[in-house]
Amino acid sequence: MRTIELIQTLLDDEGDSLETLMERFKVSTRTVRSHVHAANQMLEDIALIQFSRKNNVYELEVLNKDAFQTWLDRGNKVEQEQAGSVRRVPRILNYLLLTDGWVRVPDLADRLFVSSQSISVDLHEVEAELSKFELSLVKRPWYGIRVEGPEINRRTCLASVISASLVGGTGNTEALSNRAKTIGKTVERVLGENNFSISSIAFQNLVVHLVVAAERIEQGCYVPMDVEQRERLMALPESITAQQLAQAIGNDLGIYLPSSEVAFITIHLAGKHSIDALSQEVDTDGTVISGSVWDIVGEILDAARLAMWIDLRSDLELRMNLARHIVPLSVRLRYGMPAKNPLLEETKLRYPLAWTMALEAGKVLERHYGAMPNEDETGFLALSFALSLERRRTPARKMRVLVVCASGMGSARLLRQRFISEFGELLERCDTCDAASVVGKDFSDVDYVFSTVPLPNLPVPVCQISYFFDRDAGDYIRRILERADARDAASMFSRELFFPHVKAKDKSSLLDMMCSEMAKAGVAQSQLRDSVELREDAAATCFGNNVAMPHPMEPMSNETRVAVALLDNPMSWDEWGHYVQAVFLVSYAHGARDGDEVFSLLADLFTDERSISNLIDEQTFECLLKEFGNGSQK
Repeated sequence: MRTIELIQTLLDDEGDSLETLMERFKVSTRTVRSHVHAANQMLEDIALIQFSRKNNVYELEVLNKDAFQTWLDRGNKVEQEQAGSVRRVPRILNYLLLTDGWVRVPDLADRLFVSSQSISVDLHEVEAELSKFELSLVKRPWYGIRVEGPEINRRTCLASVISASLVGGTGNTEALSNRAKTIGKTVERVLGENNFSISSIAFQNLVVHLVVAAERIEQGCYVPMDVEQRERLMALPESITAQQLAQAIGNDLGIYLPSSEVAFITIHLAGKHSIDALSQEVDTDGTVISGSVWDIVGEILDAARLAMWIDLRSDLELRMNLARHIVPLSVRLRYGMPAKNPLLEETKLRYPLAWTMALEAGKVLERHYGAMPNEDETGFLALSFALSLERRRTPARKMRVLVVCASGMGSARLLRQRFISEFGELLERCDTCDAASVVGKDFSDVDYVFSTVPLPNLPVPVCQISYFFDRDAGDYIRRILERADARDAASMFSRELFFPHVKAKDKSSLLDMMCSEMAKAGVAQSQLRDSVELREDAAATCFGNNVAMPHPMEPMSNETRVAVALLDNPMSWDEWGHYVQAVFLVSYAHGARDGDEVFSLLADLFTDERSISNLIDEQTFECLLKEFGNGSQK
């Protein structure tokens, strides 16, 4: 939510209620009021937002029409420029990657109908994107700018840009889409004729890379390949299908694909043949798994066990999934042609424990194949580990409840019988007592109390219900009983490790403080800070929605604990410009079987914009527990 959005909304709607604004922008009451206050400060003597008690809405009153219009035009221009930059960067990348010669910035600005200054600003982001593919943007006075780097790297970067264009509608989408459709139909036909099976993800990646290859070939740019390497690739069984694909695409587009391009297509086919191995349990597609691959799988599981203290070596299904995935992955690593992973962000958010294991697997693969898997490839590996961890999860614990009635043990037993009848599969035990006996009751083996009368403060949660509860009340009781694991997980939070209104100067000082407090509280080892730093170096832990979840590379606690820091102002978290305001430092237990389950429950909270907004606004421990409980119901 931005202040100008609030002003524009109130102007268009001629007033909105607080509830309407909260729902529209998915924010809390305090956030709306903060933006109203900020707007009134910015628009002093120009306009004023007031709450009308008569109409129960916020209304915008314009005090100076000319000044207000000038302010609004300026604000919209800034917003359009920011949005325009997002749209321009892919177009700049696409043009520079397809152009081998020098490009003058003024000419590029004219082409995109913007100023040279705007292009100069955009080039910072262009350089950052190129660096991900080991490409550089060279600048030379009087000549201009151009991209330099290997042809394969250039094509991989182009594939990333074109994929985003086809999905997001940026750039010359219609022309790209038509060419992609033409090539897609040809690929589908040729693969079908050869009984060559690949997953839908692999199919999309292959089509995009072939679109890029066609674009570069039309520019007279081919993949350089020595004779020995080309002959080795043409000896692979995938080369037969590659030759037919090259012939068919060449006929469709009126271009000639030389033998080096056929070998390049062979690399793609060999690297995509089994990308869908996660869905298979047996080796049904003829993929040859050598003894060396099985050895690498063993090394990966050993590394994961040493790092996480979770032993998955006896999981034969995991071994098969990893082995089948590594066969084509090794081809992609050798030739620097990673597959695009559409599930990457969700995988990182939902399965951070599996993600950490996949990072350990990447180190093993780098030793053997000379290249570290990128984030997309790491995401595919993480899914294999996530499936294995999911199979290890224990069933949800059943609840031990106490039913209390005021009218005697007879009515309490009748209510108990109804509980057993309706919720029996969720109950370990259901005991009864009358209201007079509650005070002397031992609650050490009670999880929840359901009472038909008000009760004094008890050491366990209490839910007051009607004796003849209806369907809605029954659904509410069921939700409580189904949240046993969430309540168990809530014990990983504590007041002594809850830090509101933190004013740390940077990420490093914040992590220093949080790790020090966890060690001081005796819930984590003193090496926690170093291990967290290693994890941050391996991959960023910012998951969006103003949330970061730093955690160590290996278990550091006897039981899983979480320290929470809430900042008054957003803090820059990584080199990509992500900002956070809620930081959850997780130190998980040695050999924890519930580690991924804990992360999954936390992810429910992290992805709930309103819950995180409420937590940042209120900054209380009670709000944390409340919002964590709300997230676990999803």
